[in-house]
Amino acid sequence: MIILVDMDDVIVDMHTAWVHAVNKAMGWNIKYGDLTSWEHTPENVWNSVLRIPGFFLGLDFVHGARSGLVDLGRMGHHIFVVSAPTVWEACRDKYHWVHAKLKVYNIIPGMHRLVLTRAKYIVKGDVLIDDNPENLESWGASNESGYCILYARPWNREYRKVFEARKNYRVVWSWDEIVDTIRDIAMERSKSA
Repeated sequence: MIILVDMDDVIVDMHTAWVHAVNKAMGWNIKYGDLTSWEHTPENVWNSVLRIPGFFLGLDFVHGARSGLVDLGRMGHHIFVVSAPTVWEACRDKYHWVHAKLKVYNIIPGMHRLVLTRAKYIVKGDVLIDDNPENLESWGASNESGYCILYARPWNREYRKVFEARKNYRVVWSWDEIVDTIRDIAMERSKSA
C-alpha cells in the first residue's frame, strides 16, 4: 500500500519545541496540553517560530515514529512524507530533516518521497496519517477508497468521536497503534481483493 504520513507532530515532535521557543521569545508559560485547538496562537507568533533558521533541523522524532516507519517499510508499504508548510523556511528545513533523519537511515529510500503541499487531497495513496482533521476530511473526500488515520493530539479532541464513527476512518494514540492499524487495513484489503 501507499502510506502518506504527515510530518509535523506525526513523525516529528514539532509542538514540544515550538512551545519551548514561544515561551522563551514571548515570556509565556504555555504547556503542550494547553494547545487544544488549531487557533491556539496568533498566526504571526506561530510563523515567527517556524522562520527561526534551522528550527526543524533540531527536532526529534515523535515517540515510536522511527521504529514505526521502519516496520511499515519492512511490511512492504511505500511511505511518502506529505507535509503542508506554512512558511518557505520550513520547506527548506523539512527537506534537510527528511534527508538527515529518514533517507540516511534508509527509512525513506529517496527524496522523491517528500511531498510539500498545502493541498494534501491531491496526493493519491491508500492511507493518510495526519493530526489535522481538515486534511483528513478533504483527502478522504477525494480518495473515497482510502483510509484516514487521525493521530490523536490535544488540538484534535473534538473530532475523535466523529472520526471513530466513520467508515474508513481510524483514531490512533501511538505509533504502535498506527502499525497495527495499517496491518489490519492491509489484511482487510487482501481479503476483499
